[in-house]
Amino acid sequence: MTSTIYGGHNFLRDRLLEQFLQLTAQAHTLVERGDLATTSLRSYPSGGSRYLLEVNPMVKNLQSLLKGIYYYHPFGHRLELINQILPYREALLNSAMQCMGTGATQDGRPTVLFRVTVEFGRTTWKCRSIPLHLILQEVGVLYQTMYLRLRHWG
Repeated sequence: MTSTIYGGHNFLRDRLLEQFLQLTAQAHTLVERGDLATTSLRSYPSGGSRYLLEVNPMVKNLQSLLKGIYYYHPFGHRLELINQILPYREALLNSAMQCMGTGATQDGRPTVLFRVTVEFGRTTWKCRSIPLHLILQEVGVLYQTMYLRLRHWG
């Protein structure tokens, strides 16, 4: 599942990416919940407060970040570089462009591509009969939160 921020040939300001992640995916506080151990509160709801989604921005053209794929730490509000291998990034980007129905031309490539991954284990052990349903709902809620934030910015 992917989402994009388009910036064309212009550099996207790193502060904008920081604010976007803070307002859409950051864990705001930790809550002790007895049998559930520690859960977090974020800008979007999650089934059972599990927060099974992880956001991995793939940066192409950003002022102060190296090109590569990053892992976003929602608790520390920081990015960790996990991959800089060009063929891997290009394959992911081309696949995402095809899924979006756009050609993989250099001009139409996004500045930042958000890859959302899922921790299936967190949901399947607790909700054995409906894990896929909960996962799809959570992806929809995260995408809605991202869309509304970008829409608000214009």
